[in-house]
Amino acid sequence: MMNAPKGFIHHRDKFLGRISNIYNHILPKHSIFREDWNNMIILDACRYDYFKKAIKKIDIKGKLQKTFSIASHTLPFILNTFTKDKYDDIVCISTNPYIDREVGHKFHDCIPVWKDIWATVYGGTVIPTDIIPFVLNATIKYPNKRLLIWFVQPHSPYLFHELNPNGVYMGRYSYEILKIYKMFFWAYLPVSELRRRYMDNLLLVLKTCKRVLRMLHGKTIISSDHAECLGHFYPFTPFRVYGHYKDVRTPSMYKVPYFICD
Repeated sequence: MMNAPKGFIHHRDKFLGRISNIYNHILPKHSIFREDWNNMIILDACRYDYFKKAIKKIDIKGKLQKTFSIASHTLPFILNTFTKDKYDDIVCISTNPYIDREVGHKFHDCIPVWKDIWATVYGGTVIPTDIIPFVLNATIKYPNKRLLIWFVQPHSPYLFHELNPNGVYMGRYSYEILKIYKMFFWAYLPVSELRRRYMDNLLLVLKTCKRVLRMLHGKTIISSDHAECLGHFYPFTPFRVYGHYKDVRTPSMYKVPYFICD
């Protein structure tokens, strides 16, 4: 693998960051609070186009809309979404440590599933089905509260693959000219394989969502905090982007599903 000079990479990312700021200002953005709901299921890093294909395979009934997230990364998403001091009507069931650290105190209760069931064998994640008992307990303990249920998937690590004994192959920081990724294994996979693994993760979590929906009452929405680049080209450039970032952003990182379950 040939590495580009670090100085070039710095200027490349700085240039793309400036373009990203333009996208950030002109793209429409919608909050998960744009309408009332009883339950909100967040699929971390879920693309609209992949969700549209996957939901048909899993056969969950409802109405799918395309929407644009307010951020391209989990941290700015939660900081710009949960802006009030308190959301006492919401109980959060969290598989993402960001949630607990940054906004967990704002909810009536925040149940940190990841602290109890963290699958290190897959590189550090929560397997979708492991959240089911926590959802069931929350519906019993908090019958009059709204539920915010946050899944890690389809975000990496991609479950049940064998890149190494731990299930992932962690890459170093890349100085490749035409690839943008930092500390992830994504760019070490062929693009076709990467996208297949991503879809596998999405199908796995949607199968669990279908089971969870049977426990929930009232209006349930499935959405995402941001989307994901899977070796797609940065618009009008030869640069392939992997993952999602706070600084280098593309329109596809904002485009997420908004699915109102029947």
